[in-house]
Amino acid sequence: MQRADLRFEPKIASILRSISQVAEAQNVPCFVVGGTVRDTILGRPVLDLDLLIDTTNPAGISADQFAKMASGHLHGSHPVCFDRFGTLHFLVGTGGDTTQVEIVGAALHVSDDYTIGDTSDITRRDFTANALLVGLNASNQGRLYDLTGRGIDDIKKRILRCPLDPRITLANDPIRMLRAVRLSCSLAFQVHDSVRDYIAQNPRLVEGAAVERIAKELQLTILSDRPKQGFELLHELNLLRVVMPEIESLGGIMQDKRFHSQDVLHHTFSVLGNLHRKDLATRLAALFHDAGKPQAKMLKDNRVVFYGHEHIGAEIASRRLRALHFPNKLINEVASLVRNHMINYSEEWTDAAIRRLIKRLGQSLQKQLDLYEADIGALTGSQKLLDSARELRRRIETIDEKEQVSRIRAPLDGHEICALLGIEPGPLVGKYKAKLRDAVLTGQIPNDKDAAKKFLLDLSKDENLSAEAPSSGDRGRKTE
Repeated sequence: MQRADLRFEPKIASILRSISQVAEAQNVPCFVVGGTVRDTILGRPVLDLDLLIDTTNPAGISADQFAKMASGHLHGSHPVCFDRFGTLHFLVGTGGDTTQVEIVGAALHVSDDYTIGDTSDITRRDFTANALLVGLNASNQGRLYDLTGRGIDDIKKRILRCPLDPRITLANDPIRMLRAVRLSCSLAFQVHDSVRDYIAQNPRLVEGAAVERIAKELQLTILSDRPKQGFELLHELNLLRVVMPEIESLGGIMQDKRFHSQDVLHHTFSVLGNLHRKDLATRLAALFHDAGKPQAKMLKDNRVVFYGHEHIGAEIASRRLRALHFPNKLINEVASLVRNHMINYSEEWTDAAIRRLIKRLGQSLQKQLDLYEADIGALTGSQKLLDSARELRRRIETIDEKEQVSRIRAPLDGHEICALLGIEPGPLVGKYKAKLRDAVLTGQIPNDKDAAKKFLLDLSKDENLSAEAPSSGDRGRKTE
């Protein structure tokens, strides 16, 4: 044990002072533990506060009772118990400025001089870097406990190592395999060889973890500062084939050598690494944007082509994300980004084509452009293509700022189109509404109702509308 010269950030320090007062008043040994200590040592922002109390305290106060006392003293939210993990959570603060406090109890058998008699709970933790404790009571205020004997050194050397044999630590909770990857890429730590070897040999243990926990670890990995390295590590440790087999299957599939020096899998990793904005939908779309290529692969004129892979990839993304229980809104957004990622812009595009693109992509436009540039940036000799993609973004911004294209609507709604043409609601209405909107976007007609009505009447005559659908007065009759 040694004195910890840790400087908690002011908000965290204030919360800890209040909890220390509760612990001292109730004579309950209380410690800061886990990621809070680790991140403070590393100089990283502390987002959550992890606390451990000794349930063998003289007053017999449980973790649940202590959490209620601490929450009340801090005017926090009512503690919520997660029975599966034996933890209690409450929030301190208001609005967007809140800190989550997690409290767990363990039979530490702390002595009068604040020596920890039973270290088994500490050694059962996932990694030595997460097994450090800092005392909060008056008699051990600021004392740093490194009960594994390796925690401080492993943090300094940036190593993820299990306190016990990985066969015990990782088998006890297989989600720790994915956590090792997530912490490695978010903290820039190296996974110890003993941990790597066990994971690589036993990746299917992860299948026993709850789907929601798997999805959470994948989400945190993809939103980290180093998502490319994270997914490369998932691949190296054989975990990718378990959690996202569709992405793993991209390995070894080569593409046109004029544009690609990598197989589809490593191209995908590069695209992911090119996305700097931490947006979950865009980064997931990067993972799945070429997922349809194995099914779409064919030879044409002695060249490998992947016609329609974007549509297949959108379906693959939807299925996998549904299996991982991601929200439907996110799934639909990812599928749309994948489906529309083949923009293939050239300087020959007219302003009308730019307007149609703006309108078609709608609110996802900026994310689609981010994905487009990230994809192009992973190609061989990509600078000229990147310049072209940035020119597209510039043209879009210029046209949309001047004309507010994204706000343009068809001059007539569905009811007005039905009344004008005497047709029933259905797909045909959408078809004519789209043509009407395109006519406005391309400048073929002005954006007003009279011009729109004339355009549709002329169009319906040219396309022999009466042969395509029954009128409202002919419902149920057979058309000639």
